[in-house]
Amino acid sequence: MNALLISTDLMALSAADGAAQRAGVALRTVAPNGAVEAAGQDAPRVVAIDLTAPIEDLAALVEQLREAAPGVAVMAYGPHVHEARLQAAQEAGCEHVLSRGQFHKGFGALLAGYAASAG
Repeated sequence: MNALLISTDLMALSAADGAAQRAGVALRTVAPNGAVEAAGQDAPRVVAIDLTAPIEDLAALVEQLREAAPGVAVMAYGPHVHEARLQAAQEAGCEHVLSRGQFHKGFGALLAGYAASAG
């Protein structure tokens, strides 16, 4: 199973890569401006969006990701103090909206769950 991480945070990449490897998932990390193209190429089952990344229009990005990779599950995460961004992710229709701490603790389990359901 493929997954995509949209982030520019180098600290997050290492932890996410480790979680993906443990879940047996191929994780590709891209900057926001390359996300839709990568989703179209990789057909990921899961896309995780780092809400600290420079994203102009989150709702439009989520919509474009769904068009590029039909059936994709979109999750977003960010600092718990960024309540407006977390709320915007919920309003954009993300299946999972997590604080950064929740993401780092639970990303591997979420990926493993999606991988198991993908067969």
